[in-house]
Amino acid sequence: MSWRRRVDTGSDVPTAELPRTAVPLGGGQYRGSAAISLDEHGRLLLADTGGQPLAPAVERAFRREHEPELRQWLQERCAEINGGGDAILHLHLDTPPPDRAVTFTPAPFTEPRPAEPAPREPGLLERMFRGRRERIAAKNQAAGAEYHAALARWEEAKRAHEAAEEQKRRFIEVERLSDPDAMQIYLHEVLTAIPWPRETTVSFQVDDRGASALLDVDLPEIEDLPQQEATVAARGLKLNIHERSEARRRREYAVHVHAVRFRSIGETFAALPGVEDRDALGLLAAPRPRDRAGEGRVHL
Repeated sequence: MSWRRRVDTGSDVPTAELPRTAVPLGGGQYRGSAAISLDEHGRLLLADTGGQPLAPAVERAFRREHEPELRQWLQERCAEINGGGDAILHLHLDTPPPDRAVTFTPAPFTEPRPAEPAPREPGLLERMFRGRRERIAAKNQAAGAEYHAALARWEEAKRAHEAAEEQKRRFIEVERLSDPDAMQIYLHEVLTAIPWPRETTVSFQVDDRGASALLDVDLPEIEDLPQQEATVAARGLKLNIHERSEARRRREYAVHVHAVRFRSIGETFAALPGVEDRDALGLLAAPRPRDRAGEGRVHL
């Protein structure tokens, strides 16, 4: 990934060492661009727009003048390499309590009410001529009719909005508590709104009585979790990158599997207080007898 920044060099940088793409600004000053990348060991690499490494004097000037921006860039690359490790391991910490009260706050109707036009009164001269008085009266009548039509449309839109909001309130505060169809719809909304750190699909079935729910979770594979860990070095502009051991990755995967289980079941109980029983199944890549790999279904 490339990132470009302006670099101004003074007399401490020989002109011969400047990239051919450097732009003279006058007074011995030049402006250049640098493409930033990392090597496999986490070291910062700077090149010109043609892909050629910057001369040492130019690179020193660039690093000196843009150290805060370069450290920010390294922080962003560090987060990419770590792949949201905290979210993977701590997904369950955002599980709502099962007794959480869920209420609905209706959205206000924001369309402004039409303003009633003030009728125009004829002036002294206009009162003396019948034709002028009639034209003013006709305009007043037309403006009044347009206002009443706009008011009727506004009132109809307001009633429709309030009816829709009332339907949402009943769905949230009444129907989702006991109606299996409403429970199914609401739980789908809740589970799909969870910011899963890796691709996770939860399918489910609420029974006809609305008393139990069966969850079927399609889990990510262990290969989807971060395989490296990176930190920004305390000294120097570089990343310290380490491979996660196989044992650590398996531990973290086990933690993530149970975090997904805890979060999905907890969200179900919080969303559907009428559910008294639940069961969760997980679908993941699991070893089978004689080391034949494939998909296996396990109880979470």
